[in-house]
Amino acid sequence: TRSNRQQDADTRSKRQQDADTRSKRQQDADTRSNRQQDADTRSKRQQDADTRSKRQQNADTRSKRQKDAGTRSKRQQDADTRSKRQQDADTRSKRQQDADTRSNRQQDADTRSNRQQDADTRSNRQQYADTRSKRQQDADTRSKRQQDADTRSNRQQDADTRSKRQQDADTRSKRQQDADTRSNRQQDTDTRSNRQQDADTRSNRQQDADAESNRQQVADADSDNQPNILFNRPHLPNELMKLIIEYTLASNPSSRFNLQRVNSFFKEAVHELACRPKFLHINDFVIAHVPNPVSAKRLLRASGPYSGLSLEVKRFITVPNWHNAWIHFKEHEHRNFEITDVTYRRLWKVRYICYLLFLDPLHDLSPFALFFFF
Repeated sequence: TRSNRQQDADTRSKRQQDADTRSKRQQDADTRSNRQQDADTRSKRQQDADTRSKRQQNADTRSKRQKDAGTRSKRQQDADTRSKRQQDADTRSKRQQDADTRSNRQQDADTRSNRQQDADTRSNRQQYADTRSKRQQDADTRSKRQQDADTRSNRQQDADTRSKRQQDADTRSKRQQDADTRSNRQQDTDTRSNRQQDADTRSNRQQDADAESNRQQVADADSDNQPNILFNRPHLPNELMKLIIEYTLASNPSSRFNLQRVNSFFKEAVHELACRPKFLHINDFVIAHVPNPVSAKRLLRASGPYSGLSLEVKRFITVPNWHNAWIHFKEHEHRNFEITDVTYRRLWKVRYICYLLFLDPLHDLSPFALFFFF
């Protein structure tokens, strides 16, 4: 109980002290308010004095009072300036102390970081030493492996040398056999060329005989006053005909399929001048199932105008309407297609229409019909 009473007494004393403190604070506030009112009163009076000084500018007494008021105001300003300077000096001193404290802390932090760096450097050096030792071991292992590899490569080179020598011996034997085969083929070619020359000579003689018989028939027809109905083409030498066929094939390779249908001489000449078959490679992603025949337009649409397939078709078929061609082929392995024939369905339709338009059923074919049909 006594302790409780003592605590109550302490509490009351504390409350009394708090009340005294609040009263003191209130008094200080009142004092400050009074001072503020005095300052306001003084400021009002100063304003009144300024107003009177402005109104009584021409009076000397008022000018003196104005001067005194100006002096007092300057003194007040000087006192305010000195107090501000003192406050600035105190602020600068505090800032200087804070800067010194920060610099000391920064030095401590730098010291700790230097110690940490030294520890890291020592650990790095240890790791570097371990790495060098490992690298040295790896280098020794690689050198041993390289020596083993060199030994194996030398053995392999010896084996390759022996195999190359064996291959060279086989190659020499094959070359000897090829030389013998070529000599035999050359002899056969010479024999065939001699036979061909003899056949050409006989054909030239036969052509001369036919031409002479044609001239005799024309002379007989003229003597009998009958119309000349024989318009056989002039017989050109075989060499000149081969030159014409060669020039035609060079200008348009696809014309070989039409030329070889003329007669046996044209067929043999075409096979002799253009013996290499023409191939086209069509990938499965361009056309999966290639029809036979296939149109050049479909190849152009499937592969594009500037693809290798389109350029090869255009190079092989050099006529202006090459895109209207139909290509006949024979399929080989690896999707290689050998071109066997080239036709123009639309062109044949046009020729047939022109033939029907210009054909005279009562007389022979007119010149226009012959031009469009042939």
